[in-house]
Amino acid sequence: MLIAVFVAMTGLAGAFASALLGIGGAILVLPLLLYLPPAVGLPALGVGTATALAATQVLFATLGGAFVHGRRGLVDRRLVLAVGPAMTAASALAAICSAALPPRLLVAVFAVVATSAGAVMFLPARQPAEEASWSGPFSRPWAVVAGAAAGTLVGLVGSGTFVLAPAFLHLLHVPTRVTIGSTLGVAIFAAAAAALGKAATGLIPVELALAMLLGTLPGVVLGARASGRLSPRVLRLLLAVIISTIAGRAWWDLLNG
Repeated sequence: MLIAVFVAMTGLAGAFASALLGIGGAILVLPLLLYLPPAVGLPALGVGTATALAATQVLFATLGGAFVHGRRGLVDRRLVLAVGPAMTAASALAAICSAALPPRLLVAVFAVVATSAGAVMFLPARQPAEEASWSGPFSRPWAVVAGAAAGTLVGLVGSGTFVLAPAFLHLLHVPTRVTIGSTLGVAIFAAAAAALGKAATGLIPVELALAMLLGTLPGVVLGARASGRLSPRVLRLLLAVIISTIAGRAWWDLLNG
């Protein structure tokens, strides 16, 4: 019972971060599931169970977050459909190729890309004046390139959707709030594939997945509400800090591995 409550609270935290900034909640949820239960006297979750629950949480959070932001006109379907398939295809290809590459090289690539993405996020973005129900023009070829780049990183190391935010903001000139909502819409593609893969292998415990869902739903609502109240500048700064933190952790793993 207590482990189910813990999983639900973890889902709430991950969903809040996802809906707030459009990031994948797994970057927060997976470490919590792996390391926190034993620290607070709860049964440890195996790596397979933790990764399966994290994949489930990301699917719930991206679906819920895209729905809530979409109701506010902050998910651009054209952008999602241009980026999502390219990201999915690149992810599948990169996942196959990753088996032939040295692990330290993969971590190094991830660290360099994350560092570059974090640095770009600190730069001022050229923002359209109106953010609600944005339907401005964007370069579809560059959108496909952004999706392929994110998908390649996801396929190589399992994470990479965070590169979509700097690409949307600085390459495609998408408004900040539409960037957050549309990133969640794009992430549904990868999240669904990961969750289906875990479900097919029987790794997802149904009871804990339901607890994760119960925690994720209010987290999405609270995160989207907080996102709407913060200024675009603050949201971009938070994204920059989080991406830079991810990069720092990657460099730590690389230099101390």
